[in-house]
Amino acid sequence: MSVRESLPCFHGCISKTECEGLFKLKGTEGSYLFRESETVPGALCLCILYKKHVFTYRILKNYRGYFMFQTEAGFKDIYFKSLAELIAHYGKPGQGLVTQLRRPLKKAKDKLSKQEDNDYEGMTSLFYRIAGK
Repeated sequence: MSVRESLPCFHGCISKTECEGLFKLKGTEGSYLFRESETVPGALCLCILYKKHVFTYRILKNYRGYFMFQTEAGFKDIYFKSLAELIAHYGKPGQGLVTQLRRPLKKAKDKLSKQEDNDYEGMTSLFYRIAGK
């Protein structure tokens, strides 16, 4: 399991429009999620709900494996060993984002995954019946 997939608030490859829809349905002030960038392969987007608008920050991973925000020239880069470290840092007020990270918008388990879990459980019980256990 990758670092990205281990975060409950990592939503994978969803569009900006889908992201905004999730915030509209489930978001509260300071809610945030991570998603894959639609335009930069390998990059992530940190999306935050603030005053009913979704703000997006692009996160890159450097050659040493550290995460950092893509910034304009002249801004000091801050590096993080993990996304959890980034979340902890920006969970504090006044760190440079539009607002602090307050509540992760967790990804709901999709229907396909639930069905796969049910299929697996069904196969396991069938195995035990056939094996006589």
